[in-house]
Amino acid sequence: MEVDHIFIFSDREGAEADELVSMGFREGSSRIHPGQGTRNRKFYFENFFLEILWVHDLQEVKSQRVQPTHLWEHSQFATNGASPYGLCLKNQTATDILFKEAIPYYPEYLAEGTAIDFYPDTAPFLFPATFRLPIPGKVPSPTRSEPTDHQGQMKQLSQVQFTVPMPYAELKKQPFAKHFQDIPNISFVGGADHQLTLTFDRGKQAREIYLPTLKLAMNY
Repeated sequence: MEVDHIFIFSDREGAEADELVSMGFREGSSRIHPGQGTRNRKFYFENFFLEILWVHDLQEVKSQRVQPTHLWEHSQFATNGASPYGLCLKNQTATDILFKEAIPYYPEYLAEGTAIDFYPDTAPFLFPATFRLPIPGKVPSPTRSEPTDHQGQMKQLSQVQFTVPMPYAELKKQPFAKHFQDIPNISFVGGADHQLTLTFDRGKQAREIYLPTLKLAMNY
């Protein structure tokens, strides 16, 4: 499975992105998602982008139209213990089984009738909100017009690991986690709290940075 992008919810209106900038990451474009109630700040790499996301409009994010995404529930991670992360996969044959019973979300900002498939998330939302792009096949990368040259020379995402606050023995039994058992670049482990670990370029420099406000570790 190929990762298109990963989001991390902010409860500081995206201020965490300033920390990334101060560490030498070059910020890319940003946008408001019309009708969805969220806005973002983004950081692009050669094969994916990292999105800092926060609630912009309460009425929109709580609307019936947006309900299939459970974005509101995930945005409340600080009080309800939900995962603050979202995992967007490219729409390829390898994802068909995962999204066999997907719930379609028809965002206002896409062409009418165009749906994003969301994995049917259930309470207490301990796994990341997981969805795939609406267009099958390999989607052209938008990074050509975005800055990808960051301090530390991180180029390509090679491994994603989500830590879930759940005993590993229990985690392995979860239907969602079972879909990723044989996926080499995406894994889920049990732990005391949520954490996202991104490995770039197979960690060839043997260096690591950690941002506690995002519960984000970056190995490169």
